[in-house]
Amino acid sequence: MTDEIRVEALPFGDHYFAVLRQAGKPDDIIDGPDGKPQRFATAYAAIRAGKAKLVPEATALEAASRTFRRDRNRELDEERRRVFGDGGGR
Repeated sequence: MTDEIRVEALPFGDHYFAVLRQAGKPDDIIDGPDGKPQRFATAYAAIRAGKAKLVPEATALEAASRTFRRDRNRELDEERRRVFGDGGGR
């Protein structure tokens, strides 16, 4: 038996639930703030929410990565302007 956890979208009517499945354990349906299973409009949204629950740091890491890239690109642009001047380019 492995510790692998699968994230699946369970269709129910016109919406989906995010389900975390692990062999030998009961399925875990992601609950909303009201304690009821959280509904998602698309399977993609359900799977993405399930993955985010597995790795809560993923959202913060994604935001930090965007900030780092934005800051790094700004620093590179500033260095290009310093070295080549405003009219210089690539």
